[in-house]
Amino acid sequence: MTRALATFRVVPCLVVLVAGAGCMDRDLTGMEPVVQAQTILTVPQPPSGKVDILVVVDNSGSMQQEQEALAANFPRLIEELMAPSDPDQEPVTDLHVGIVSTDLGAAGFDLSTCGNGLLGFAAGDDGRLRNTSSGAGGCASSYPPFLSRVRDQPDYPLAQMGEDFRCVATLGTRGCGFEQQIEAARKALVEHARPGGVNDGFLRPDSILAVLWVTDEEDCSVADPAILDPSRDDLGHLNLRCYFHSEMLRRVDEMLGELRALRADPQDFVVAMIVGVPFEGEDGAVCQGRGDRLTACLGRPIMEYRVDPASPGTLLPACTNPSGWGHALPGRRLVEAATLLGKQASVYSICNDDWRPAMQGILDLIQGAIDRVCFPHELALDPATCQAQCDVVEILSDDRACPAGRSEADPPTVTEPDGRVRRRCVIPQAARVPNPDGSCPTTAASGWYYVPRAQSGAADCDQVLFAPDAVPAALSDTRLECLTYVCPPERQCGAASNPGGRCCAADEVCAAVDPLSGGVCVPAF
Repeated sequence: MTRALATFRVVPCLVVLVAGAGCMDRDLTGMEPVVQAQTILTVPQPPSGKVDILVVVDNSGSMQQEQEALAANFPRLIEELMAPSDPDQEPVTDLHVGIVSTDLGAAGFDLSTCGNGLLGFAAGDDGRLRNTSSGAGGCASSYPPFLSRVRDQPDYPLAQMGEDFRCVATLGTRGCGFEQQIEAARKALVEHARPGGVNDGFLRPDSILAVLWVTDEEDCSVADPAILDPSRDDLGHLNLRCYFHSEMLRRVDEMLGELRALRADPQDFVVAMIVGVPFEGEDGAVCQGRGDRLTACLGRPIMEYRVDPASPGTLLPACTNPSGWGHALPGRRLVEAATLLGKQASVYSICNDDWRPAMQGILDLIQGAIDRVCFPHELALDPATCQAQCDVVEILSDDRACPAGRSEADPPTVTEPDGRVRRRCVIPQAARVPNPDGSCPTTAASGWYYVPRAQSGAADCDQVLFAPDAVPAALSDTRLECLTYVCPPERQCGAASNPGGRCCAADEVCAAVDPLSGGVCVPAF
């Protein structure tokens, strides 16, 4: 399957008549119009196939059935990632799965249920990866710090990995009732996954990172420990402080920013949440799905913090499970996190008996990150050759020879500030013959190629794709260096990118514009 370029940095180099020093070395003789521009797009190309999934499991007293539902459904997700039922889907080739609890203790205060974690009242389980079973049947006494499998690993079948997940993820229900869901993930990945940390080895620098939260209560990531001080009567009922004293909690955007910064390419970070939101009727329609569709959810009355008149120390739920598992309280801070990440986040209700839509949502997020096809820049194609005036230069991680099929760039190497010498190689552009309607083919057997948005089908975006023989190597940097021509507005015929546009010559006029074949320039009368 082809892979796409991801993020970019634009460095324009404008020249008049000819390209000057430092710009692309091309013959510009006879080019029309007379203004040229070089654009350099620098693209960190993540290696294919590595995924690290952190699952944050609420282990407070109300989570028994929900943990059972997670244990029953997550193994199928593992199978779909590593052995997709869709033959067109690129499989994950190297998977890490780690599990942490929401128990971070009670800042040293002696609160009921908050002293059972690894570090007791002070820090609970502290965001440390769990590797023991709570006593579920058929489970071993301990497991590796995280589950790890490469594709087609004969000594560790997918079914066994799913069973190991069931054992470790069933954490029990003795955890602290003041859940710190987002902070638990931050501690696990930002603090403890560093070299030498207790979670070292779990998070790879070149992987796609996915975080899944499973919880039936609101995030209470503590900034001011006084919020948990039972003697502070001025803060109101202890059970309600996390809802009505947000000023004493860590900011959602700051914690999320630290997590997102763990990836060089922000598109390699996705999150999924199975949390307290409604799942039925109009409320369910606006509170489930991708994060860019959930803004209205926070305005629904059922998602407000409403004190239960019959029990002043509790809130009214956002949803109730129809099979009698219990209910879930509004997860407003978690929904806020999803809205901040937009299409890179999904939210589904923990109250739903059927968790298949939630698992499919997680699968779609990860698969979408594995095989991104959108490229946030238009390129100009020559309609006669279906080629862009661009070179793709792959900068290898060291000074080894260019791979087969690539040629050395000019200059052939670059020296990094730390003294490392890296080889520069040109990936050839695919040779494509235009279709009879003037459009360009959307596939190629070799090299890299560009597909404009008008031809991208369901992707609905510009695409820079690589045939299997042209995929950049792991840890390479990829530069797309383009020479484009700035068309005077009065001579523009259609959009400023192919195949939707042309730049008419000085003695021509624009006669028509077709979204596929582009503008039609005819002699002026």
